[in-house]
Amino acid sequence: MRVVALAGCLLLAVFTPPDPTPTDTDVPPTSLVSASVASTEVEEQEIEPEAVVSAEEPPPPAPAMMAEGIDVEPPPAMAVRSSHGCDAAAELLCTQEPPPPDPWPDIPGTPSDDTWDRIAQCESNGNWAIATGNGYYGGVQFGLTGWRATGGSGYPSDASRDEQIYRADKLWLMQGWPAWPACSRKLGLR
Repeated sequence: MRVVALAGCLLLAVFTPPDPTPTDTDVPPTSLVSASVASTEVEEQEIEPEAVVSAEEPPPPAPAMMAEGIDVEPPPAMAVRSSHGCDAAAELLCTQEPPPPDPWPDIPGTPSDDTWDRIAQCESNGNWAIATGNGYYGGVQFGLTGWRATGGSGYPSDASRDEQIYRADKLWLMQGWPAWPACSRKLGLR
């Protein structure tokens, strides 16, 4: 038995008979090529002709193999690929990259996005990219000192609305509504 690793999926076991019987028409070993799901690498492994299953004949019976505590029959040599690039029989074992985490998660206990939209409407007419030259930038009119104190870099007006809200939440936790004195009073937030 040879075991071929498919990067990003599972181990593919190719079973060969223990004592292959030579024939008058010995065929050179065949190659099994498998593409990696996680990269463009391709691994090539030599396999004996006896282990190759043609499309016309059913695969020989093979013992089950253990993979992460789950009994799985090895996939046939002519395996069907799923939408994720793994053998259909191994779909449940295929490892995939999880979606990236939200770079600007909501901070519990802070004002809602709707509240920040109201502040932005008051501060900048809802223009999250505004930079008028008055020393304040973006939708909620950050000063550069407050922006940098929350971990921001560059100018707030160049950042996305989501990043501005994330940093406004952080500034709100540090200073509260006094960081936006006129609009927070006008909107009845303090």
